[in-house]
Amino acid sequence: KQKTASPVKAPAKAPAGSAKMLLSKTYNKVHQDIDASPGNKKLSPLEMGNGEPKPQYVPERVVEASARKWATEKGLPVRVPAPEGYPFTASFANVGPDHSPWGVPMSAGWGIWEFNPTEVAMAVLKENPVEVQLKSVGLKRKDDKDFEDPFGAEPIFDPFAPAPGADASAPGDDMSGDMPDGGMSDGMSDGGMSGGMSDGMSGSAAASGDIASQIVQDLLTPENVESVVHHPKQGFGAAVYRAVKNALKSSLGDVGAAVINDNDVVSTCADITASLDCTISGKLFNVSCLGWGGSSCLSNESRCEDVTDENLCMFSKTAYGLDCAGWGGSSCMSRGASCGNITQQGHCDNSMMHNMTCRGWTGSVCLGMEDNDPALCSTITQRHQCEKSSELFGLACLGWGGSSCLGPDANAELITGKHFCDNSLSLFGIESLGWSGSHCLSENATCSDITLEGICNNAYEKVGMRCLGWSGSQCLDAGADASLITDPEICRHAKRKYGINATGWSGSACLSGTGNTSDCSVITKPHLCNNAHELNMTCAGWGGSSCLPVGASTLL
Repeated sequence: KQKTASPVKAPAKAPAGSAKMLLSKTYNKVHQDIDASPGNKKLSPLEMGNGEPKPQYVPERVVEASARKWATEKGLPVRVPAPEGYPFTASFANVGPDHSPWGVPMSAGWGIWEFNPTEVAMAVLKENPVEVQLKSVGLKRKDDKDFEDPFGAEPIFDPFAPAPGADASAPGDDMSGDMPDGGMSDGMSDGGMSGGMSDGMSGSAAASGDIASQIVQDLLTPENVESVVHHPKQGFGAAVYRAVKNALKSSLGDVGAAVINDNDVVSTCADITASLDCTISGKLFNVSCLGWGGSSCLSNESRCEDVTDENLCMFSKTAYGLDCAGWGGSSCMSRGASCGNITQQGHCDNSMMHNMTCRGWTGSVCLGMEDNDPALCSTITQRHQCEKSSELFGLACLGWGGSSCLGPDANAELITGKHFCDNSLSLFGIESLGWSGSHCLSENATCSDITLEGICNNAYEKVGMRCLGWSGSQCLDAGADASLITDPEICRHAKRKYGINATGWSGSACLSGTGNTSDCSVITKPHLCNNAHELNMTCAGWGGSSCLPVGASTLL
């Protein structure tokens, strides 16, 4: 006989009329609805490893995972009985027998969430200001193994705490007493905003902080939050409105990104950046969208690849009506997708789960049975796989070059191991000039391809190339300009060593040519500027931060 979902202990009783009491009542009502659901008795149980079968639910309306986790822990309205069917899949078994990936007891079940962004914003602001700038939307519970009180959170930091030496104190749980009686308009004119936004914003950084704090407190009415979040009033100054909106979004932290849309004008789903707004886009913006896809709001034209959250991908059929093959590692995959759409080894190794047949993971890509281009040898990043490339991937590769597998068309520069380079002809049939210091030199290599000073200064003996010598950072070819020299000492003797005409060191570069007064700005040291004639240049002198040309005042 199947067991129904175990009851979940309700949150601690809160004072009547408080935001916590409102949420607590909703929390209790939610679980009463779930326990009374006919689907609760008809769903197939899922064995989670502790010997007790527990019915599971899948949300029909799925939102961003972090926002969903936060709302679940807060018990926000409104969750209704889950539809019949749709048990969780066994892939969730690794999260433990008692909790789902979102921290909800498995026995609590899932239902359909309907979010009101304004209610979410109000709940965060009025419940506890300490919680509004948490690094994660999900609250930090006192005991991750005991989900009895969704309101028992430990604050990470208090954004309203006074600065060291300040007298101000953080507001309490109920901030309604701090609001001006006149709401937003009075608070803006009589409160910290007096004198107008321009005057207020022209003060010190501390004053700006006080203004922002006052703005947040002035917003603690459903009407004002609704206005700023979704319905800016006509005549509400654009500068003031934007400042208020930004202050509210910042104060809400990650929740702000979920409930406050970046764009005030929404005509398409792509204009929606707030995940909770996306779930009720029709009500807010009169725009029909499929739902939040993990990083964007999905339109009716969206494809499986637009879903970028693994959990949402698993519910793509229920949530969006998209018949997807499964998760590929970075996005959901459409049916008929190629193995190249898989971006993680685990999914490639288990491609049969997606009704796909893949050769295997090369270290950087997933190869399909049709992928037999020898150019793919370079995607193999493990030596043992390269040496068995024909057996594992059906690829005819030359062998391991030091950091990648070499294909038939590989050139000497792809060989990054000295031993392989010294024997490139016998090992791979590839001719080379020799070792550059970091890779093998091809037959058409230039001196600048040499990366070690010792090889550069003896290039003819080591690799058969005639080079001028080392510049300080690179090997110089014949005819190189003085500007390529990066060492002061080499610059001073460039004419004698390399036959390069250099006027001297500017402080940061080697100067070439005969000198030009318009180039004084290239001198970066005061003593060099004041003696610019030694560089065959005429300058006015050091100006405090740069070398000035003739005619400029040295008092600047």
